[in-house]
Amino acid sequence: MTPHAPPKDIADWRKRPVGEVIDHIVTRYHTALRKQISEVARLAEAVHSVDLPRRPGLVSPLLEKLTVLSEELTQHMVKEERLAFQMVRAAAGFVGVPLAVMEHEHRLAHDLLGELRELTGGWTPPNGASPALCELYTLMLELEADLGEHSALEDDLFARARADAERKVASGF
Repeated sequence: MTPHAPPKDIADWRKRPVGEVIDHIVTRYHTALRKQISEVARLAEAVHSVDLPRRPGLVSPLLEKLTVLSEELTQHMVKEERLAFQMVRAAAGFVGVPLAVMEHEHRLAHDLLGELRELTGGWTPPNGASPALCELYTLMLELEADLGEHSALEDDLFARARADAERKVASGF
């Protein structure tokens, strides 16, 4: 997966009001990601009990990285929904620093997914993997694709917000 792969309809979203884009991101991507994170946790428990004894060199770092990824993504969505998106909606003054932090966190999540992809051989279950590990890898492929679209759409939204804020500052509000 290419990090930040935009959704196929990104051109359409660029024409829509920012509030509508934000609502779409929260409804489509944040809701789905929260469900995926919950499912990852459920599957990780099963993988821990079945696969850890057989594959500690794979499963132990996999579970550690999945935990970090889940925690980071959960915290990130809260910051977006409570701070970044509210600033974008209100176009309140200087949005550069908070939005730059959000974009940086997108890159960190994609870097972590890259590490997980490498660790797992491209999300290819090893021979004899448990059904839970196979299901976890399938879910992570879906999560990775969704997160690419999700991040690209948000980064595009943030670029728009920054440009709007700069125009307001240049025109004296």
